[in-house]
Amino acid sequence: MNNDIKLIIACEVFKNELESLKSEISVPIIWIEHSLHSVPNKLRRKIQEEINKAEKEMEPGSKVLLMFGNCGGALNELHTNMLHLIYPEVPDCTPILLGSMGKYTELQNHRPGTYYFNNSWIESGNNPLDKNREYALKYGEELAWELSNEIYKNYTHFTLINNGCYNIEKSREFVKESCRQFNKEYSEEMGSLEFIADILNNRCRMVHILPDSEKEENEFEKEVNVTEINSKKHSEGLLLGVDTGGTYTDGVILDLNTKSVVSTYKSITTHYDLTVGIKRVIENIVKNVNTREIRMVSISTTLATNMMVEGKGGRVALILVGYDREIIKKYNFYKDFSTDIYGFFTGGHDVKGKEKAEVDIEEIKEFVNKYKNKVDAFAVSSYFSVYNPSHEQLIKKSIKEITDKPVVCGHELSGQLNAVKRAATTVINAKLIPAINRLIEDIKSVMREKEITAPLYIVKGDGSIVSAEVAKEKPIETILSGPAASAIGARALTEKDDCVIVDMGGTTTDVGLYKQGKLKLNPSGIKVDQIYTHVQAMDMVTAGIGGDSSIHFGINRITVGPKRIMPLCRLAYKFPCVKEIIEAFSSMYVSPDQIHDYIDFVYIERIGIKYTSEDPLEIEIINAIKEAPLNIQSLASKLNTTIVKLRKKIENLYNKGIIEYAGFTPTDIAHCEDFLKKWDIDTSKKALKFICFNSSSDKEKLITKIKKEINKKILSCIFDVLGEEYINNWNLEGIVSSIVHHKKDALLKLNPELSIPIIAVGAPAEFYIKEIENYIKTDVIIPTNYDVANAVGAVSANISLRLKGKVECDNKLAENQIFRVYSYLGIKEFASKQDAYDFFINTGKDKLTAEAKIAGADDIIINEWKEEQDEDRYFYQMDIELIAFGRPILSNA
Repeated sequence: MNNDIKLIIACEVFKNELESLKSEISVPIIWIEHSLHSVPNKLRRKIQEEINKAEKEMEPGSKVLLMFGNCGGALNELHTNMLHLIYPEVPDCTPILLGSMGKYTELQNHRPGTYYFNNSWIESGNNPLDKNREYALKYGEELAWELSNEIYKNYTHFTLINNGCYNIEKSREFVKESCRQFNKEYSEEMGSLEFIADILNNRCRMVHILPDSEKEENEFEKEVNVTEINSKKHSEGLLLGVDTGGTYTDGVILDLNTKSVVSTYKSITTHYDLTVGIKRVIENIVKNVNTREIRMVSISTTLATNMMVEGKGGRVALILVGYDREIIKKYNFYKDFSTDIYGFFTGGHDVKGKEKAEVDIEEIKEFVNKYKNKVDAFAVSSYFSVYNPSHEQLIKKSIKEITDKPVVCGHELSGQLNAVKRAATTVINAKLIPAINRLIEDIKSVMREKEITAPLYIVKGDGSIVSAEVAKEKPIETILSGPAASAIGARALTEKDDCVIVDMGGTTTDVGLYKQGKLKLNPSGIKVDQIYTHVQAMDMVTAGIGGDSSIHFGINRITVGPKRIMPLCRLAYKFPCVKEIIEAFSSMYVSPDQIHDYIDFVYIERIGIKYTSEDPLEIEIINAIKEAPLNIQSLASKLNTTIVKLRKKIENLYNKGIIEYAGFTPTDIAHCEDFLKKWDIDTSKKALKFICFNSSSDKEKLITKIKKEINKKILSCIFDVLGEEYINNWNLEGIVSSIVHHKKDALLKLNPELSIPIIAVGAPAEFYIKEIENYIKTDVIIPTNYDVANAVGAVSANISLRLKGKVECDNKLAENQIFRVYSYLGIKEFASKQDAYDFFINTGKDKLTAEAKIAGADDIIINEWKEEQDEDRYFYQMDIELIAFGRPILSNA
């Protein structure tokens, strides 16, 4: 036996085998009852309890062998603060008992419908025959057999593993009786103790769980978080879903036929290079599958949403055609444009689609030449372009003759009125193009490397998907992509037709509504934080609050979000010097307004970054933190500058993506409460101690106050998404504050009740969202695989495209009536209503069919919708919408 192993924590399923090798074992064995195999979560908790006990009695760094297979993912998310944990990298106990992973795989391929027995499984009662007897006691024999036959119907063989460690005759008779009862074939396989001996001597592939920062990536990427459900060939192929969020990158593989989860994986999102995180997820998630069976890859991402909330994105020049400069200035609409580079130009159309003025192309060309090397994209919005896009089309053509930078036009994204909102939508789309293009190319690169030839799709905010090439042109449609996929995944995991979906990630919390099995959409355009758009997507409310949101401690006020930062516990795990810095000031007295000078850190995520600047202080900042992070106070002292001046330069570098912030977050609170133990718990606790000491706050009261602030934001989102049907025109902020902060002796208390459940998904869901039950009477359901619901939803969506238009007539009494069609082709006139309608339908269907094919759709169906307004004596209007549906095209299996 390997001398480094100091303790064995083992499942009783191996008791006979280990006792046969007791002469080779010189360390204590802690036994875990084998009946827990059927409840992986309980098994995981029991193993973790024994690990925690061992940490109190053993030396730091001691090696502990976990003698288990990863049955049902029971070993996922185990952690240690000081020990070195190891266990064999096998999906369950069976390969260990058979003697090798190779023999297990061979048997599975030859006889996939096999249920295995050994003496310990028989004695535990965790086997088909004893389970049937248990059902009979509860439900009666008739129902018991119905249940049992349904559960075991896919098994063809009951196989006894004989490795010579127990009374084989007794076990053989039991299994044969089980075969008679269930009408299965009996078989027997010779097992071996060789695999167990290899495990004891560390001669096989092992998974390591380490506490030290040198192995940070092992912890970050959760290398033990690959859950294999089965290893048989999937007859119709596999679907691979990945969500690249602001904090985590999640992956899931679904069986195309059964839609069951085959494997999952979670990794920290690597913002400095998304390819790194995506590659880790795909590499690990396909370990136990044949990549040639993957027939579709679909990506949902909160990237666009997070960039909007955080105010990030490419530099965009906005060309406003026909807009009234004075009106924009009078009502301060500049703030809605999300760019400080814009120009006003003559042109545009009126409400009838008639040209107001000729567009000045030469002046626009001068503007483009001035900024073509200073921006990443151009946005063009012309007045009433929804009725006549000719000026936008002309300008786009002219810009393309000057530069190859992306050009986005308002009519390409929106068919709705409201020129300011349409311009804002156009700018946001342009800002997102560089980031979404990098993301898609990163994913394609990884797919090529792993020889995955399946088509790539991206989830849109309305819950449908499109091909990657379409998403490159209209990235704004991926706003709420992650939440949309999470909603689809949450419903798929719970099968609830009516529910509120709350998806809390690392950066944002997104709330949506399911009604009668349909996702509620916002036809007028969704709002992200305080930014309004024309994007038709799920009627979701997004708040800049998540596990990695910054917590700001002001004078008599605490705020959470919207900025995402790295939690202190994780920063200290990655850079041990951070722990030393925090220890040095943890008992120091400072004024309350100086707290953040000590707990706010800055660091460089991208190693080897090269940055040139004419500002010497910015260069000094980069050089000072290029090796390790520093807090604001230490950095100011090192550079001999004022904190006010320093923070201004840091913010500039942050906005350019050169440096990142770290500080105290809800993730740190979870570590302080011992709910999470992923990273450096002590650092979080000492930072909290420093905050409490200098804000004269009690620890428990401060944590409660922070949680209430989080719950307030989540409740506001829930009430907001319920919308006009229930609480229209109510003062939501006042209501939520009254609910969360009401005093025990208050004369008036608000106790709201929600008649549908809340489905909570996302990594922090269990710790934070469950507490909503304290403030509103409802059921908060946290489903299995809640932390990868977004990836599940990504491969559960179909392709859906919409096209809107209208027909108008303003001379109904005239002898020669004119019916105008407003569509993507501009304005066309016809002598009859039917001709106008047929024109839109026929051309619209052709357009949608072509677009649906480009988007990757198969078996396309197009539905028509129209609404007529004919009450007026003079005026007639018909609103029309075509909706194309199709299944995504899959590669050949």
